[in-house]
Amino acid sequence: MWRFILFAGVFIAIASVLWSSWRLDRRLFIGVATGLALFALIFGFGAWQGSQQALVPVANAQLNFTLNNFRALETGTRLTGVLHNKGTEPVAVITLDVVQQRCNEQQCDDVARTELVLRRHINAESSADINEIIRLKSPSLTAPSHYQWHIEISDVQGYRRPKGVSGL
Repeated sequence: MWRFILFAGVFIAIASVLWSSWRLDRRLFIGVATGLALFALIFGFGAWQGSQQALVPVANAQLNFTLNNFRALETGTRLTGVLHNKGTEPVAVITLDVVQQRCNEQQCDDVARTELVLRRHINAESSADINEIIRLKSPSLTAPSHYQWHIEISDVQGYRRPKGVSGL
């Protein structure tokens, strides 16, 4: 909806500038129309170039997440850890599946599950510190129970490389 309103506003502004320049002077109209055409051409080329760097799934991603700490807060649980990219390509969007488990001596039961989307650029052979809040509350525990977190990387996206570009 907002895009339509923005487009309509820009269209009305351009039409009124062109109409006003037409009424004042024909040479002014030609100059304004030429400037708007050049702007549209440059903007269109930039939008096309931006689409060439769209995110695509990274098939051979070698990522792992190390959970260092978790802490219950009023708004959820803060997870602190390190995300390592041991692959050869940079990544941009990583989706983690987070499962909260309540464990006792015999077994662990899933209590809650959520998905955490990290939008970070992580170069190849590097790592990034992760400090995120997930919206899972910690219910009260009985004495022999404790919590455990199981975190898996479910989706990794990176940048599309044009053909013939080595990435160096």
